Amino acid sequence: MNSAKILIVEDDQFAADKLQLDLIQAGHRVVAVVDNATDCIDFVQTRDVDVVIVDIVLADEMDGIEAVAELRQFSDVSVVYLTAHESDDFLKRAEATRPVAYLLKPHRSRELDFMIRMSLERKRLERELKREKEEIEADLWYQATFDSLTGLPKRKLLQDRLHQIMSKSNRQSRCFLLMVIGLDNFKRVNESFGPRVGDEILYQVGQRISDVIRLGDTVARLHADVYAVLIELEESAQHTISHIAKKILKAIAQPIDIADCDILLTASCGIAMYPQDGNQVDSLLNNAEAAMFKAKSAEGNNTYRYYSQKMTLIAYDSMRMESELRQALSRFEFELYYQPQIDFLEGRVVGAEALIRWNHPEKGLIPPLQFIQLAEETGLIVPIGAWVIRQACHQLQIWQSQGLAVGRIAVNLSNAQFSDPTLLEKVGRILEDTGCAAEGLEIEITENCIMRSPVDACEKLQILRDMGIGIAVDDFGTGYSSLSYLKKLPLTKLKIDYSFVRDIPGDSNDAAIIRAIIAMSRSLRLDVIAEGVETQEQLDFFREEECYKVQGFYFAKPLPADDFERFVKCRTLRPCS
Repeated sequence: MNSAKILIVEDDQFAADKLQLDLIQAGHRVVAVVDNATDCIDFVQTRDVDVVIVDIVLADEMDGIEAVAELRQFSDVSVVYLTAHESDDFLKRAEATRPVAYLLKPHRSRELDFMIRMSLERKRLERELKREKEEIEADLWYQATFDSLTGLPKRKLLQDRLHQIMSKSNRQSRCFLLMVIGLDNFKRVNESFGPRVGDEILYQVGQRISDVIRLGDTVARLHADVYAVLIELEESAQHTISHIAKKILKAIAQPIDIADCDILLTASCGIAMYPQDGNQVDSLLNNAEAAMFKAKSAEGNNTYRYYSQKMTLIAYDSMRMESELRQALSRFEFELYYQPQIDFLEGRVVGAEALIRWNHPEKGLIPPLQFIQLAEETGLIVPIGAWVIRQACHQLQIWQSQGLAVGRIAVNLSNAQFSDPTLLEKVGRILEDTGCAAEGLEIEITENCIMRSPVDACEKLQILRDMGIGIAVDDFGTGYSSLSYLKKLPLTKLKIDYSFVRDIPGDSNDAAIIRAIIAMSRSLRLDVIAEGVETQEQLDFFREEECYKVQGFYFAKPLPADDFERFVKCRTLRPCS
């Protein structure tokens, strides 16, 4: 332990000398000896002292306890009382001043030395604890304020800076812009290269944005793959703002060399201006984010959009629809329609595709194009999709029990549904609950969904196939599937996408693609069906190619269950009028 710097307050010269000698012999340093309370207080105010040893009874207007009480107004220096008077009153008053010790004269040298050294150790521990506390608080503040991955400010610090800059802009009549930048299709990068590579990309993107803007401006990471840029403007000319946005997007779009691979990314940028696009922190952030989503929905990536009032109205409508969509299941507002799948050579129905409709209490029948994307964005597609499977199986079981030959009922699975780890369990339970034969159910899944994780997809599809369920690849030809994987999948059917059917027989390229799909399906011993057949010319084309199974408006639009039942019972198939 270190020695202490000690001030002695003692009006008895002999006692003071004896005390000073003992302390020096114990290895301490006596910085001064005073004989009154006033000098004691003055000394502690101006000099560095570790311990004050004070006699209680002094030849002064104040006694030692009163002197220490004054010290406590500005100092927490350690105090040891020495007194020849063992008084309950003294002891009670002394305790109120928080001394280290209260010792009777004549003092014992070793006991006094021990008290002083324990006092020094306590002070050291207090300083250490204080330092550790400050470090912990600083670390917690940093974790709450800065992103651990990129080192950029988090949303909270961005909001604080927005508050500050808004106040300054109000006083100085200056404006600034807020950009919200989201990476396009970043989820695909994570799925393809793994989270470690994804994290490295997020770090590099943050660095690239920081390198483009000025030192005094702010770059923050809002969440996941979304960043924000806060810039004070000398001028609010649109060409200046557009130039900044283009520089940032161009920097992000440069190849990123990771894992011996050049990864190309694009981003979408939303721009909001203060004060015209929002004079509150949250409203400005929300409006910039709305503009970013507008940029994402534009044709092509790597673009930016300015906020407009119209976006607020669109966002409000979207929020309202989301709220209504969440209630639609519990209110039994959904209904399934069934579009017949026809074998026109044999003149019979061989199956149907189950398609959801929303019977909105105010807006009437809403087609899926108006709410499915919202359901996917909000995660509602998983419970809604489970309802579709259950309802289709329930209806199929009714038709099976009636002896109605409807073939297989096809149900579409979204990417989110197929990725659901409880999918197989849900499907098995639905089949058991409804009593529906698995052979009557067909799952439709897109190429892109399969190629997100081909090995996992193959395992999951094989289990479904082993249950007896049919597996169809929907929208075939529009994705990026590998034929080497495709031939390994336990498929039963390929569906030729409507985009190829629409312009035949006039479009020779589409015709060639369709012929290739038909030939491939035969070589893989798969059923093939063309969707979107609407004209006699299209039907004649498929007749020539000996593809006799079709689905489309030429024969029937999607029908309610009762109408579909009547359609199946009708022996003569004729074009839909």
